[in-house]
Parts: sequence; structure tokens; C-alpha cells
Amino acid sequence: MAQFKINVENAKLHAAIFDKAADELRKCSMEIEIIRDSLDPSLHELTPSLEALSAEVSGNAEGVSGLAEALRKIISFFEETENRILEFIKESEPIPTVEWEKVETNPNSENTEGGGPIPTIAEPGIPLEETGETDEVVNEDGDIANKMNVDIQKIYDGLTDDQKQFVDNIDKLNYSGDILLGMKYTAILLLDKGMEKEFVAGVLGNYVCEGKIGTFESSCYSDPKRKPAYLTVLDEHFDYSNTMSGKSIEEVGISKTKDYLKYINEHDNEFSAPQWNKKTQQWETKTPDLYFGIGGVQWTSDDRADGLIKLYEEICEGDFPTKEEQAKVEAIYIAYELTGHEGVVSYSSVYENWKKNKTVENAASVIYSQYEKPYDNTEEKRKTAARLIYDTLMQ
Repeated sequence: MAQFKINVENAKLHAAIFDKAADELRKCSMEIEIIRDSLDPSLHELTPSLEALSAEVSGNAEGVSGLAEALRKIISFFEETENRILEFIKESEPIPTVEWEKVETNPNSENTEGGGPIPTIAEPGIPLEETGETDEVVNEDGDIANKMNVDIQKIYDGLTDDQKQFVDNIDKLNYSGDILLGMKYTAILLLDKGMEKEFVAGVLGNYVCEGKIGTFESSCYSDPKRKPAYLTVLDEHFDYSNTMSGKSIEEVGISKTKDYLKYINEHDNEFSAPQWNKKTQQWETKTPDLYFGIGGVQWTSDDRADGLIKLYEEICEGDFPTKEEQAKVEAIYIAYELTGHEGVVSYSSVYENWKKNKTVENAASVIYSQYEKPYDNTEEKRKTAARLIYDTLMQ
């Protein structure tokens, strides 16, 4: 199901590309007509040929536009089918669970068996814009835990008018509501930190090519050669395919996700699995660290995933976060990583490196290669997405 969703999002991107191509063809047709009308009288014999060419280009534009519309109808059908499937699954079968070793955790303790201390956030909430209001929650030990209310609306209100328009235009993009919400929150926080719109568009172009907010990496691969060894190990030894794959933190819960991460970390480099080497075109045996992608950026490494879950605990009101809470937490974490924040792995150098060539395409490239670091070869796709997003948001 997770792969199905990814395919639908890819189809939406292709529809947007078709629309862009149709617009360019229409512009080309108009330019041909301008050339025709400005011909020197001695060259009027070229007029019929130019008219025919203009008509052909215009016809091609309508053809491409028709492809985009047809693709959108297919997408609509797929999304309707997906909703029906999800409703059927929900009604007919409970979410499968696995009984892994229960680990009693303390948010302030060190995860010495899972690869060192869990990164801590210096202060709860995000320092980009604080409301000054806190909720006090008494835990089982009687300690007081403060949850800072992060007011995204207040941060948005503090943006300039053109920055607000940039954010508002995100609604014009053809993505699902969850993705649009995550894009909006991410754009607001990065713009608030003074980052240029070109860079923000590069972040968003990568964002739409990754996972969905709060969603766990899918272990379902139609081509076994594309499946990494760590997912094979998780499926075979930790029932990942039934308990976590393609699900969301909203379904599984923050505490159970944290326990599962701690449990698999205790078994790093313990189990082996085959993995296809694209360079040598041979199968190799790997004994991997165990992790899985989480959320819109598909955070994977232990330190980044642990920091993300820690922030989920600090921001969310309950164990099963809403979509809005998921979008807020992950946007905050992206801002933490790209701007630098105590207790969080810093990727602030990505922005500094981009400033050497401040284009939308370069932003997409540096985010792809230095921040996201995916296993796939989708840099060009992300650059195209970033350009389309930027052009739309700048309207």
C-alpha cells in the first residue's frame, strides 16, 4: 500500500510535468505566429509553412494537455480505490501486532545498548518562535514535563507579504493534503529563519519525492534486487512487514515505535541477508545495522530517528499524534537539522554550500546529495519537481 501511494504521488508529478510541457508548446506556437506576422514582405511565401507549423505545435500542446488530464482521472480513480481498500482492511482485519521484548524506557535515560545516548533537544519546542505558554504534564514518576506550544500561525503572521504568498500558493500544487500541510509548515519555518525561496523550493522538491509525514518505510518491493538487506532482516526476524512497514506513527503510536527502534538497535550486525550490488551485478551478503525510514524525510540513522521520536514525545499531546502534529513535528525537525540546533545532528553546511550557486536546481541537488542521501538515482526528478514548485509558488 505504501508503494501504491508513492506511485500515485509520482503520477501527480508527471501530470504537472505534462502541464508545464503543454504551456511551453503553447508559448512556442505564439512565438511562431509573431514571427509570421513580422515577416518582411519579400518573405511572405513562408507564411503558409509557418501557419502550418504553428497549428501543429498548438495541436501537440493540446495533446499533451489531454494526457495530463487523462492521467489526473486515473489518479482520481486510484485514490478512490485506495480509500475503498483501506476502509475494507479497517473493517475486516485489525492491525497485526508483534510481541517484541518490552523495554521500559525513561525519556531522560541513556540508550547504552542502542548505540549511545538518545540525542536530547536543548529546550522543548522550537526556538524559532515561542508563545511563552507551557502545558505541565505529570508523568508516572511525579516529574513535571513541559510541552511548549509551537504556534505555526504566529510564525506565519510574522512573514513578509511576499513570503506569505509563497506559502499560500502551496495550495495550488497537485499533492495530497498531508503532503501539502507538511510542505507549508516546512516552508514557513525555513523562511522564518531567513532562507531564500529558491533554497526552500529545493527542500520541497525533495520532500515530495520522499515519504509521507509520519509514515514508516515500506519493505514491499516488486523487484528483490532493489530491497536493502536491513529491510530483509527486519522482515525475517522482527516481523517488520506486519507490524511497521508502510504504517504510520499515528497507527502504531509513539511509545511502541520507540520501543521497536530500541529493540532492533540491540540486534545491530547480528543477522545477515543478501543484497544486490548494482556495480558488480552480483548478490552480496550483508550484516547490517538495523533501522528504517520514518516520516516525510525518511529519517533512518539511529541518532536522527531517535531525535525525531524524542521531539514527537515533546510536542504531541498523546501517544497517537494527529496529522497536524506530525506535520508540525517533522517540519520543526527539518528546521533544526538545516539551521543547527543543540542535541540534533546538524546539516547547516548544506545551506552554506548551496549559497555558492543560489539556484533552485542546485538547491534540489545539494539537498538530495548532502541531506536526504537516498539510495535511488532520482536527482533529476527532484530538480524538475523543485523547479515546478518554485514556478508555481512564485505566481
